[in-house]
This record gives sequence, structure tokens and C-alpha cells, in this order.
Amino acid sequence: MQTWKQAFSLAMFEVRASWRSLPLVFFVLVFLTIVLFEIFLKSDSGLKFIYDFVFLLMFGTVPVMLKPKEFQFQKLENECWGTAYFIFLNQLAIPREVLIKSRFINYFIIAIPLYVALFISLFIFFDPSHMFSLGEYVAFAIIWISFGIYWGALFPAGDTGEYITNLKLNIYSIVLIAGTLGLLVFIRILTGNGIVHWSMEAAKHWPLLSSVLSIILAIIGVKYWLHYAAKNMQKMDYFK
Repeated sequence: MQTWKQAFSLAMFEVRASWRSLPLVFFVLVFLTIVLFEIFLKSDSGLKFIYDFVFLLMFGTVPVMLKPKEFQFQKLENECWGTAYFIFLNQLAIPREVLIKSRFINYFIIAIPLYVALFISLFIFFDPSHMFSLGEYVAFAIIWISFGIYWGALFPAGDTGEYITNLKLNIYSIVLIAGTLGLLVFIRILTGNGIVHWSMEAAKHWPLLSSVLSIILAIIGVKYWLHYAAKNMQKMDYFK
């Protein structure tokens, strides 16, 4: 617990340095609320393939894109990719465990309030009660917030750095995009509907079970990426 407290204190330096992004966060929040509302409006007529892809982007990558450039994952030199701020902190007398956990806390400080605010604003301004009861709506929100946590946690893990050639980067990009699209298409062919539809159904029919399973997945995902980050730091040569 002590390391988490120290990591929180360290993460707050970056949070305070990122306040200038607040107008962008507000704009993105309004935009995502409108997009989510439009998707809900068309749910009765069947959710199209593009909505599945939009949900994955919304809850998987948006918080990372809101970070100032100096705190983002980028090419540093030659074939080394990472976060310059993380490399700088790693040169200081900061325990690795504290440093790693601070990256995750920083992501959660951005992601979780953004997602919670998104579902609250949607509930207040557009009232999705024609689709969900309050409990079902909360379950639906938990499903996607949890997804944003266990999928999005790969980004703070990636801050520890990676050696990526241009060929490797292109292959990774193709595999990721093709794999995601292929999985979405496969689910639709197999079941007749997409992941957004089935997450709605899970929230409506099994709100408690779907909420608990989603939270468990979030915990497992965070633990896995914490382990990955610690292992990756051991093999990275930051002074190369």
C-alpha cells in the first residue's frame, strides 16, 4: 500500500502539468456523449459494425490521446520507442515499483473520471431510460469502463519502452487492425450481432453477473500489465 501512495504522489506531478489539456478533455467528453447517444438511438434498428469499432476506440485509446505530447508514447531515437518523461524519471533515485505504478495511476486518473463523466452526462442530458433501468445502465457502464481499464492498461505498460524497427511496427499495426476487425466480423457472423449489442444484452439480463465479471477482468488485466511492465524494464537498456 505504501508504494501505491508514493506512486500516487509521483503521478500527481504529471497530472498538474497536464491541466492545460482540460479544454480538450471537455470537448472530447461532449463529443463522446453525442456519439454514444446516437448509437443508443439506433440500437432498436440494429447496431452496425462501425459502432463496435467506435466503442473499442472510445474506451481503448481516447485517454491516451488526451495526454500532452511530452508524456505520450513516441519514437525517442533509432529504434527505441517509449515515453521521454518515464526515461527521465528512471534516471532518478525512484524505486522501479513506484515508478511503474505511477504510470498506471496517471492513466486511471485520466480514464476513469472521463468514462464516469461520459455515462453520467449521457444519463442526465439524454436519458437512456427507454433502454435500461438504472441498475442495467450502471451495469452497462461498468462493462465498458472495465474494458477501458484492462485494455487501456497496456499503454502505461508500454511507457517502459520497446525496441521497434519500422518493419516490426508495420507488422504490429497490420496484425492489430486486421485482428480487431477480423474478431468483430467473426463475432457478427457467429452470433448475428456485435459486441455492443451483446454488452447491452448482458447488462439487461445479467446486470450483477456481468458487472462482477467485468471488474474481475479489469483486476486481472491490471495485474498482468503491471507484471509485463516490471519484466520489460529488466530487459530494456535505457542507457544504450
